[in-house]
Amino acid sequence: MPSRKIDMTDVRVGKLVVIRELLPADKRIGSKWICKCDCGTVVSVQGSSLRAAILDPKKGTRSCGCLRRKSSRDRMRRLWRNAKEEVDKGNRAGALHG
Repeated sequence: MPSRKIDMTDVRVGKLVVIRELLPADKRIGSKWICKCDCGTVVSVQGSSLRAAILDPKKGTRSCGCLRRKSSRDRMRRLWRNAKEEVDKGNRAGALHG
């Protein structure tokens, strides 16, 4: 039974908005879509990855990578802030072991 083709044009997935399908579709990996991220970056994403993100927001592709970079940057800031607070309190050992 042939699979139905799903038109994902103008669908928002996380920070991505689907613009159009990238043709031709490769039968081995399925369709790819051109998406624009809220940060302005344009990326191509597999349709299966977009559908996974729709079904479960913790899976699949939700941005061009800017969410991962922001999360990593926020984590580093939090670690540095906590270490600084420990040093200010006079607890150097706590600052080193985070």
